[in-house]
Amino acid sequence: MKKLRIIAPALFVLALSTSSGHALQYEKMAIGNTSKILVMARGNINNGDTQRLLGFLLALPASDRVAGMIVDSPGGGLVEAESLAGVIRRAAFPLFVPPGGQCSSACFLLFAAAPSRFVATDALIGVHRASENGKETIAAKTATTAMIKDAWELGVPEQVIMKLAQTPANQKSWLSQSDFAAMRVSIVERGPRRAGFTEVHVVDRQQIEAWLALLSAR
Repeated sequence: MKKLRIIAPALFVLALSTSSGHALQYEKMAIGNTSKILVMARGNINNGDTQRLLGFLLALPASDRVAGMIVDSPGGGLVEAESLAGVIRRAAFPLFVPPGGQCSSACFLLFAAAPSRFVATDALIGVHRASENGKETIAAKTATTAMIKDAWELGVPEQVIMKLAQTPANQKSWLSQSDFAAMRVSIVERGPRRAGFTEVHVVDRQQIEAWLALLSAR
């Protein structure tokens, strides 16, 4: 598979989300008494998030084994999202979108890059065309074309790519059950509670346990 590549000077200003909130916040989540951990990434995708993720991973103890990533993001910078997607693809991190969470706009590249994708029953995955300062400029149309090419190379099915291409930048098309099936996305129902799992704030512990059970069964 070719390396994802849409970086060009004119594209650095592009975003797939009009939000300019805080950068992604990374958090280590221990899995019981094992050496496995999860990395949660929550927030908007901003410049520098890839380097911050790499720094976060390098700072982990040598004994830690990253079992996957939990991502909750409304999107952000397209170029930075592509860079993050490259990390996820090369590291082969499974990706889970948690209960009440979303992975939309630029975040979709992260979702598409994961070798295994899991979503909670109420999580949302959304796509739309690129924008530049909220407008579909010539540069934004170029970025949309590049993103579609990336999606093809990542194996995103045609029906999802069509949604991306046809949805205006100021709207979002949420992936349907048939889209999930085409992308081989696993929908995670709540599983039975098990002892030994650490608290994970607003993320539903039972659904993460069910996700890990699915991973173990693969």
